[in-house]
Amino acid sequence: MNREELLVECERLSRDMPEVIVKTERKDIPLPFGVRGIYRDFILSQFFQSLEDQRIKIDEELENILKGYPDVLLKAFIETRNLKKIKEKIKETTYADILKKMEETYAYEEMINICSSIIELIEEEKDEDLEFYYNILNIRANVKYFLGCFKEASEDYEKALKIAIEKKIADSNPFGWLGVTYFNQRKYGEAIKYLQHAHHIARSFQEKEEIEGFWLGSLGNAFRDSGRFQDAMECYEKALKIAKKIGNRRRDESRWLANKGNLYHTQGELAKLLGKLTEAEKYYRQAEDCYQQALDIARSIPDKRLESRWLNNQGNSYYDFGEMEEAIRCYEEGRRIAHEVKDRQNEAICLSNLGMKFTEIGRKMIEEDKVEEGKNKVIEGINYLKDAVKVTKASKDWETEKNYLDMLVNSYLTINQSEMCVKYLNENLDESERWGIREEEEIWLAFLGYIYYVSKDSLKAGDYFKKAYDIAKEIRDWDMEIQLSPFLGEINLSETEELYNANQLDKALDKSIDAITQLMMQNFIQMMRLYQQFYETTRYMRISDLDEKIINYKKEIEKDPSNSALHSELADCYARKGDLEEAILEYQRAIEIDPSKILTVMSKMEVTVWRGLYDEAVSIYQEWKGKITSNEHKVIASWIISTALALSGKPFDEYIEPLLDVGINISGTGYSLEDILPYFSKLIDEGIFMDRLIQAWELHTLFQRHYGKPDLKSIIEEIKKALPDDFTVRTLAITDEGVKAEIDKVLPKEIKENLIELIEKAKPTKITETPLGKTLLKRGLIYRRLDRPNMAIKDYTTILMFDPNNSEIYMCIGGCYAQKGEFEKALVEYKRAIELNSSNVMALLGKMEVEICLKRYGDALRSYRRLDQEKISPKERVIATYLFYLALALVGEGYQRYIGHLEDMNIKIREWHDWCNVEIDRHIAKLEEEGYIPNRIQEAQKIQFLFKRHFEEFDKVGDESDNKKG
Repeated sequence: MNREELLVECERLSRDMPEVIVKTERKDIPLPFGVRGIYRDFILSQFFQSLEDQRIKIDEELENILKGYPDVLLKAFIETRNLKKIKEKIKETTYADILKKMEETYAYEEMINICSSIIELIEEEKDEDLEFYYNILNIRANVKYFLGCFKEASEDYEKALKIAIEKKIADSNPFGWLGVTYFNQRKYGEAIKYLQHAHHIARSFQEKEEIEGFWLGSLGNAFRDSGRFQDAMECYEKALKIAKKIGNRRRDESRWLANKGNLYHTQGELAKLLGKLTEAEKYYRQAEDCYQQALDIARSIPDKRLESRWLNNQGNSYYDFGEMEEAIRCYEEGRRIAHEVKDRQNEAICLSNLGMKFTEIGRKMIEEDKVEEGKNKVIEGINYLKDAVKVTKASKDWETEKNYLDMLVNSYLTINQSEMCVKYLNENLDESERWGIREEEEIWLAFLGYIYYVSKDSLKAGDYFKKAYDIAKEIRDWDMEIQLSPFLGEINLSETEELYNANQLDKALDKSIDAITQLMMQNFIQMMRLYQQFYETTRYMRISDLDEKIINYKKEIEKDPSNSALHSELADCYARKGDLEEAILEYQRAIEIDPSKILTVMSKMEVTVWRGLYDEAVSIYQEWKGKITSNEHKVIASWIISTALALSGKPFDEYIEPLLDVGINISGTGYSLEDILPYFSKLIDEGIFMDRLIQAWELHTLFQRHYGKPDLKSIIEEIKKALPDDFTVRTLAITDEGVKAEIDKVLPKEIKENLIELIEKAKPTKITETPLGKTLLKRGLIYRRLDRPNMAIKDYTTILMFDPNNSEIYMCIGGCYAQKGEFEKALVEYKRAIELNSSNVMALLGKMEVEICLKRYGDALRSYRRLDQEKISPKERVIATYLFYLALALVGEGYQRYIGHLEDMNIKIREWHDWCNVEIDRHIAKLEEEGYIPNRIQEAQKIQFLFKRHFEEFDKVGDESDNKKG
């Protein structure tokens, strides 16, 4: 086929192709994008029938035929796998020429395909032209960003950034666009960091002011959504000033006016939340004014993309003032334009706004008894939300898809259409499974679990949640794991109860550990992320400071090499910097010089743990434990050795006891509490078993209690960082005046006043009424029944951190000490429980029991008289009477006239009351061994036998009483 014949064939294909697949109405392009892929293969097949020695001639012929279409020519060279020609053509025609033709017809997918093919060639041939690779990565990332595929875009920007750093390319783009994509993924800390870098580079290397202004405005967005309103406003004002100066109305002035409006809108929402309606209206008016100015500019340019976005924002303003019809008109028009210009992100936003507004209208109608009309409106909303989900699926923006699905599911629930919702979710799940899209499978499974969860079908909910969780772990979707963790925790708690009731204690323990891991994971990961953001932000400054200290310590050591303290301080610097091997060497040198410095030994042991050498840390402890004599040092050693064993998955019951004595204050030792925090984040990244890491965190939390009151300033800093996302402060119970004073010092004014109001409105929940508290209580009971009282005390102490005046928990701790035979300690805990609640019958019974075990029979009898004044249940009356008879028998007083109460076998006691069997059994056995008055012991044994008959399944209880301490 010659050239003329080829052109004729192209024209024929263009005319005859069905209009539905032609993506452009332009008639001057003989190769429309919509069909180009179909006949490109035909054209290429004609040429590639030639022999290899004609390849050069073929390339020349292609260039002659398609020189007017550089993008098609580029595809032809890709088909020939000719990277050299690709580079020549790109450099000759420039990126802008090639991409411009595609942008004219919105052929973004083709742009991605072309870039992906070139990148594949570069990586396959290991081409060393990194600058070319860098440019192609940026093009593909830009297109992915434009299509709303933010996660994929950030991956390309990260690769480009590595090249820029390696080749020392003074370009702000990779930093800035990586920051913008992080912003769109709601990772505001990362966004701020990279955008600040981009702005610094743009200014330092005198890039165009337009670029500097763009990074400033984008930084303003990140500040705004992270709650730093004043910083955001400063950025917007500077960006607008630059835009007006250079006359850039399209990219900057319109954009930053609208985002300034978003800032006012956010402040209005916050004021409304706090009931400050006048202030909220003022902010809403300011937002409306900004939106209108931005929209006017977008229309005058014209720029359809910006017009669509600002119409959506203007719709929000109308909604704020209750003008629902005008709001819906703006959303509809914005959606139509967004669809036309293929702005998927804004199209989905407009659709979701329409969906939520129709759902809200319908909900109000239902409340006004206009049920059918209301349901129809909600169904309209559901259809819009389905479209929003559909559009977002195409962008692979999973996080946004989850948000829209959440709205959709709740809309279904508004009209009690859970069955229809399940059908919709299952249809999408089937499609995702068919195409093997694991990210979507995970989402549909999670929402199916949620539907069954709210329907109280825990069995089905658990099944779907577990499947979603397994996929989340497989694809390393931390966010989904965190979101699912509370649900799985509650389900695991139910399973723990079932196993416990079936007396399967080992399985119940494993399940309770799973439950606590899931229930704690969400807050733990969020806290670690907050810390990591802070650590990364200050890392360079900190390392610079440490490097300077290291140099100074080395100079001092050269002058005084036998100074143990200098070596120890140098080791601390290495440890804080992360040079753990160097730290251990210096600690060892310090110990060799002065073996009496036990804190240095323990520092070495701790760093050994964070190197992951857990067995070695245990060996150090075994070698030095005889020299660890002070209570303060025992606490530190207990924490380190227990942490090593927890992280290696081994029991640490026998080592934890000093750590449990929270009355010992170690703040005066100078030992650092904070140095370990970076290593928790490191272990998360390395993928350590989460149950081990959570146990290590529980130990660290317990260790913190030995430092006295927590640092209020650090608490407020954490609240300040967490606040803008979801106002988690509302779940906190902070009313302390000292905290309010710290808020006054630390927080910016616009957050401070709002935060204090939110704190005052907060209604604390008793931890023992939460799933976590219930699970800790249950696990403590399981530990007690498995004869692991130290571990039970750990769990009870954890509860006390949240609820320090809980009488029930002190009573449980008293039971643990009684089980260990430490009756004096038990007595202290029971007394504390009674002080907090004088009607705590179980604590009074426990006190009476340990008084008997301490041979304080008179005290036990007086405790009974106090019990006799309380309103107690028949079962508790049996226990009290039993203990009373024992005390009488052991002091030699007559009790027979009262024995009828104990012989009434109609009153049955469940097995969890057998906490008062084992200790008394041991006490009587000890008295017998000591040669106490035999007839009194015999009478006590008769009473013990009568009491045990009250237990359900008496024979079983009698056989296993030595193993049951719950």
